[in-house]
Amino acid sequence: FDRTRTTHGREGYALVTAMLLTVIVAGVVAASLRYTGTEMRLTRDSSVRIQAIHAAEAGVELALAAFDSSLTDANSWSDWTAAGAGTFTLSSESLAEAPLAAGNADFFVTANTNTLVVTSTGTCFSATLNDMLSRSVQIELDQDVHHPYEFGLLGKDHVKMTGNSFMDSFDSSDPAKSTGGLYDPSKAQGNITVATMSTDPSSAIHGAGNSTVRGDLQTAAGGGLQSGGNFAYTGTLSHDLDVDFSDVTVPWTLSPPFSTSLSIKNKKTSQTISLSGDTDLEYGSIQVSGGSLTITGSGRLRIYVDGSTHVSGQGEIVIDNSAPGNDIQVELYVNGHTQFTGLVLGSQIASDLAILGTPNCTHIQYAGKSDYVGTVYAPQANFHVSGQGGMVGAAVGKEIHMTGQGDFHYDEHLGTITSGDAGDYDLISWIEL
Repeated sequence: FDRTRTTHGREGYALVTAMLLTVIVAGVVAASLRYTGTEMRLTRDSSVRIQAIHAAEAGVELALAAFDSSLTDANSWSDWTAAGAGTFTLSSESLAEAPLAAGNADFFVTANTNTLVVTSTGTCFSATLNDMLSRSVQIELDQDVHHPYEFGLLGKDHVKMTGNSFMDSFDSSDPAKSTGGLYDPSKAQGNITVATMSTDPSSAIHGAGNSTVRGDLQTAAGGGLQSGGNFAYTGTLSHDLDVDFSDVTVPWTLSPPFSTSLSIKNKKTSQTISLSGDTDLEYGSIQVSGGSLTITGSGRLRIYVDGSTHVSGQGEIVIDNSAPGNDIQVELYVNGHTQFTGLVLGSQIASDLAILGTPNCTHIQYAGKSDYVGTVYAPQANFHVSGQGGMVGAAVGKEIHMTGQGDFHYDEHLGTITSGDAGDYDLISWIEL
């Protein structure tokens, strides 16, 4: 028996086995290195793709901000390049104060204000591909338009009609339903709706006295009608109202303290505000108990009153927009207790005058001898029409009280008006192209 030969054989097998193991280990190491390299490349590519999509989304966010700003700011698209047909474009390069560093992601976004579609492409350099990698997203918007005067009378809570009002409608924009834009009894319509979001089952709407509604009544689900006296309505009663009430915000930057107040107490005293373009004024309060305040000229006058607004006794505010060359629209933003007995709108067109109650305004009353022509939007205020005068226009309040002798004529044209804070844009689709 040759032990030396056996030992040499074993050593040969061991050497072959070691060599095989070395090859296998080397293969595993090589495969691991290739896998690691692939993973690193994939990680780098993934990082680049993420940067590209984030860049695209940054462009979308800027477009959304421009759309929202456009509701109150005519210059919201000033940083963008007009591309015709309501289309605007913007790139990150146009916004950068210095050239972007190599490898930084950038974007190019297109916004169409007619179709409400935004397309944004983000790009970033990929070292793996040795080229720019791009990702694009497209969103579609829908404008949530708010028509505050969709109804003739709209109460956040109860609506009470306990006087002698006859309520109907007309359309100042339609010569078949008005004469010279004014209410004409011979052309009156039965399209007024008295509505409330109250769910009170017994008296969401309360009708009494000799009040008549030539139109419909509508409450929120569960709301009911309490009627008495000679109250009547000619349309339908429904219980499916579902509307939102937007708070009033002053559409310019206020400058407190409001140390200036307007006070006219002597019946022989008068003051005049002469407009020569759009004007914003701020007062601590307005008190007109004698004499008159006359607004004349041409332009839009917006007045903010921080405290109370009282026009009483022999006092009156006259908006002289019926004279040739006078084209005046007045928006009165009231932040406190508000009461009128004399407020004269020369044009007699309700869309020319708006009383807007901020959340701090809890009471607005009109008790004049002649009709108030205009609109009232004050969702936190009880709005009360009393006395001999009625109203031409539309009103929104927390509670609506019609207790006077005057009639109410709803101008259907007001239903086309959108509020200043209405029209927020809602995102309805988002896709990656």
